[in-house]
Amino acid sequence: MKQLFLTIMLTLIVGICPAQTEHMKFKGIPMEGTLLSFTNKLKAKGYEPVTIKDGVSLLLG
Repeated sequence: MKQLFLTIMLTLIVGICPAQTEHMKFKGIPMEGTLLSFTNKLKAKGYEPVTIKDGVSLLLG
Protein backbone atom coordinates (compact mmCIF):
# COMPACT_ATOMS: atom_id res chain seq x y z
CA MET A 1 0.00 0.00 0.00
CA LYS A 2 2.82 2.42 0.86
CA GLN A 3 4.55 1.68 -2.42
CA LEU A 4 1.37 2.37 -4.40
CA PHE A 5 0.80 5.64 -2.53
CA LEU A 6 4.39 6.77 -3.10
CA THR A 7 4.19 5.87 -6.79
CA ILE A 8 0.98 7.89 -7.22
CA MET A 9 2.41 10.86 -5.31
CA LEU A 10 5.63 10.81 -7.34
CA THR A 11 3.64 10.66 -10.58
CA LEU A 12 1.52 13.64 -9.53
CA ILE A 13 4.53 15.69 -8.43
CA VAL A 14 6.40 15.04 -11.69
CA GLY A 15 3.30 15.85 -13.73
CA ILE A 16 2.59 19.09 -11.90
CA CYS A 17 6.14 20.48 -11.86
CA PRO A 18 6.55 23.01 -14.67
CA ALA A 19 9.23 22.42 -17.27
CA GLN A 20 11.89 24.99 -18.02
CA THR A 21 10.53 27.26 -20.73
CA GLU A 22 13.36 29.76 -21.16
CA HIS A 23 16.72 29.13 -22.72
CA MET A 24 19.86 30.14 -20.89
CA LYS A 25 21.00 33.68 -21.62
CA PHE A 26 24.39 35.39 -21.76
CA LYS A 27 24.42 39.19 -21.63
CA GLY A 28 20.72 39.16 -22.48
CA ILE A 29 21.17 37.01 -25.59
CA PRO A 30 19.44 33.60 -25.58
CA MET A 31 21.93 30.76 -26.06
CA GLU A 32 20.18 29.06 -28.95
CA GLY A 33 20.88 28.32 -32.58
CA THR A 34 24.29 27.69 -34.05
CA LEU A 35 27.58 28.81 -32.55
CA LEU A 36 28.16 31.13 -35.50
CA SER A 37 24.79 32.87 -35.10
CA PHE A 38 25.38 33.32 -31.35
CA THR A 39 28.88 34.68 -32.06
CA ASN A 40 27.42 37.14 -34.58
CA LYS A 41 24.95 38.39 -31.96
CA LEU A 42 27.84 38.96 -29.55
CA LYS A 43 29.75 40.82 -32.28
CA ALA A 44 26.75 43.16 -32.60
CA LYS A 45 27.02 43.84 -28.85
CA GLY A 46 30.64 44.98 -29.27
CA TYR A 47 32.68 41.83 -28.66
CA GLU A 48 35.65 41.19 -30.92
CA PRO A 49 35.98 37.64 -32.25
CA VAL A 50 39.40 36.02 -31.88
CA THR A 51 38.78 32.49 -33.17
CA ILE A 52 36.26 29.68 -33.49
CA LYS A 53 37.81 26.24 -33.11
CA ASP A 54 36.50 22.81 -32.04
CA GLY A 55 33.08 24.16 -31.04
CA VAL A 56 34.50 27.00 -28.94
CA SER A 57 34.18 30.67 -29.83
CA LEU A 58 36.75 32.99 -28.26
CA LEU A 59 35.84 36.69 -28.08
CA LEU A 60 37.29 39.73 -26.38
CA GLY A 61 35.28 42.51 -24.83
